[in-house]
Amino acid sequence: MAEQTYLIFHPTRWAYFYWYFFAILIMVIGILSFFDIVPISFLIGKYNTYFLISSIFGGVILILIAEILRKNDKYAITNFRIIEKKGIINIEEDSIYWEKVSNYSLKQNFFDRIIKVGTIKLWSIGGEDEPEVVIKRAPHIKKIRFLLDKLIQRK
Repeated sequence: MAEQTYLIFHPTRWAYFYWYFFAILIMVIGILSFFDIVPISFLIGKYNTYFLISSIFGGVILILIAEILRKNDKYAITNFRIIEKKGIINIEEDSIYWEKVSNYSLKQNFFDRIIKVGTIKLWSIGGEDEPEVVIKRAPHIKKIRFLLDKLIQRK
């Protein structure tokens, strides 16, 4: 029987919230300093135009890095196993076969429940204290949980 893929997905943008927040913060500080709303002109002097351009450029670069990181984290659920693949240069792939899954946990805080995302941790039989696979801020968490229950019970 060939391996059949049921679902392939990436973490949501909320998993990289801090990257986006920091990027937007840098851009807002650059814009506010350009219009002298934030009094840092004594630090940058007459170079506030360059500061504006560099802060917007830096913010855009951070957003691009966050998007690249998010797109390179990939999860796949197949009929035999669940696969976690992450990394840009050094690619790391972890997988756990359904026969080896001993337990899983689903974590959602209040904000996660509102936007319908969650973090799933899977432990293997005879494994360590740390989970074998961690799916961070997965979209459509109820669909994934239903699929996990179905595949784990089928083992």
